[in-house]
Amino acid sequence: MFELGSTAVLIWGIIFGSIGVGLFLYGRKQKAVVPLCVGVALCVFPYFIANVYVLVLIGLVLVAIPYFVRVRSLLRIVTEQGWLAARASDTEDVYTLYAESFRGKDHLHKIQEEGQELIAKALAVVK
Repeated sequence: MFELGSTAVLIWGIIFGSIGVGLFLYGRKQKAVVPLCVGVALCVFPYFIANVYVLVLIGLVLVAIPYFVRVRSLLRIVTEQGWLAARASDTEDVYTLYAESFRGKDHLHKIQEEGQELIAKALAVVK
């Protein structure tokens, strides 16, 4: 019933499952979809893989996914007279607003005010 590789499969399954629980909790707390889904996958996939080499390969690929796939919340509006960009923070419940006007400071303040109103309306819809 037990083979020589089954101990290694068990240990690797525990390792990847532990990493998966951590990623799941992080993703749930930060409301981040990628770590949440990868965490679930890391907890579940060892039950279906019997080969140690395939288990380690799939586990390492899954662990690397949150590093390479990052979902950024970015809004960007560009016109002939200026541009506006808003980016949500990854760690806090705040956003950063960037703006530039090609017509002067008064127009820049107008762009910033309209951008803040737009972001406030978008956040009100999401919440």
